[in-house]
Amino acid sequence: MKGFRHLVLCCGGLLATASAAAATPLIYATLGLGYSEAQDMPSQQDYAVLTSSDDALTSSRTNYGGRIALGALWKADKFLSPGLEIGAASYGSYSYSDATSSLDMDYYGIEYLAVLQANMKRLKLIFKAGVDDERVDVSTSGLSSNAGFSSNSAISPEFSVGLGYKFTPKLQINATYYRIFGEEVKFNNASQASNLPSFDIAFLEVTYSFTGGKS
Repeated sequence: MKGFRHLVLCCGGLLATASAAAATPLIYATLGLGYSEAQDMPSQQDYAVLTSSDDALTSSRTNYGGRIALGALWKADKFLSPGLEIGAASYGSYSYSDATSSLDMDYYGIEYLAVLQANMKRLKLIFKAGVDDERVDVSTSGLSSNAGFSSNSAISPEFSVGLGYKFTPKLQINATYYRIFGEEVKFNNASQASNLPSFDIAFLEVTYSFTGGKS
């Protein structure tokens, strides 16, 4: 995907910047899996109103997601490590259908985050804030072109808070909550049909430190 090529280029830039910094950063990679839920999504009945039919009406959602990220942390003092992180994440999918039509929406995003980690020996408090290049891939069947559904992207604010535990100098486990601030999705308003919604996300993440300073 185009977004993942963008991620690779940004990660390379981050590594180059970190290498040129006066203080040696700790470079890390993160892999996360967990639960993701969109907010302000239309109901099954909203789809029935849109299509003027409730024949064989169904809806479904996939409330799980995954995340990969690359970041750098600098040791500011004994307790604080500021840093930067770039990630790519999937947020799940939502589907609606009746006897003659269907709508499928797959959500994902590219995240650009500032990080602040508070170090208490092995225990870590993690705070992140930034923006998410939030995206939706939309596919439809049997719907009017005037319904307003299309693939879309938007820059949405994002923040995160987490608790980590450093098992070894290289391996850390984090339980992390992410909040992405989007907009309401409305099937009865063509200008809002492809809005990017807010997400509440809970990921269990494994972080591996490659090289550099301590955190």
